[in-house]
Amino acid sequence: MRTNQNFRDLGAKEFLRRYPVRIVGDPGVGIKGDPLDGQGSVVKGHRAQHIDFHRSIDPRMPITGPRNYYPVSIGVGADVGPFRAYYLPYADNSNYRITLKTAEPGSPNVDFFLTALVDGCSIYVEGTQQTPTVYHINAVGIAGLTEGPKSLVNLAAEKGRDLGPMTFAEKHRFKFGLKSEHMDDRYMNNGKLPKTLKAGVDLVQSRKLENDNYMLRPGSGKEERFNQTLRDLQRSNHVPRQVGPKSVDAMKCVATQGFVFGVRTGGAGGTWKFYVQRKAVVELFHRSRKEVNRENPDQSLGYQWIVRDVVQFWPNPKC
Repeated sequence: MRTNQNFRDLGAKEFLRRYPVRIVGDPGVGIKGDPLDGQGSVVKGHRAQHIDFHRSIDPRMPITGPRNYYPVSIGVGADVGPFRAYYLPYADNSNYRITLKTAEPGSPNVDFFLTALVDGCSIYVEGTQQTPTVYHINAVGIAGLTEGPKSLVNLAAEKGRDLGPMTFAEKHRFKFGLKSEHMDDRYMNNGKLPKTLKAGVDLVQSRKLENDNYMLRPGSGKEERFNQTLRDLQRSNHVPRQVGPKSVDAMKCVATQGFVFGVRTGGAGGTWKFYVQRKAVVELFHRSRKEVNRENPDQSLGYQWIVRDVVQFWPNPKC
């Protein structure tokens, strides 16, 4: 109950600056249209779901910050908790969208939006600030290692690119470039545009959040610079200075992920802003002064989920 109270007291944006989140539950959201070959839209009666917040215990990630900035699970379902939120689901190789309508009879009137976690998908927002439409597009079947016309090998051959001399980072960038291109095409060319866009009134430029906006590419300069922010994270109380009796002297990023949410201010008829929580799994190390093993003097202290930051990407992109 305390975690729910923290969400209520702090407000969505400040709460999500502190606590890395994951989504749990399968609310069985109704979809109309074809999300595989066109666009699937969340049906009106399923746009808003009940949600709750509770501490997420993961024995593989036992470390939390000194202010207990522990991971939080958001349960989503028909009747799971005290809050309501617009919810946009996810499925492999699918194109889902939701329009945050409040004016028509029977529409929900809630001030919080969330989508399933993103770790390679693209999120698009368009329309007006009062009635935006959000898309969650997945391309897991594009540029994979399996055989077939959409495999990485075949798509590279179509574009006249030789994968052989590419480094890991170059191949990673090329693969996600292919995925991004595919998702852009799905967004632009499949299905009917939402009514808010057709109306042509007070439209905000559409924005896209993609892989490079919320994940750190392995071996990249961004990842290396992030690994050097340990002292800043300790000063902000996201990472402890000690684990047990041993000091935390170094940090290494293990994985990154994103979580997208929106907040409306002004109640019904108010305006929406959308944000991404950029989070990471980090491994923390104690550096032995004696350096008993000179080839690997660092001793692992364990793993921790942390919030890298929370940044706005619509209507004014800051990431």
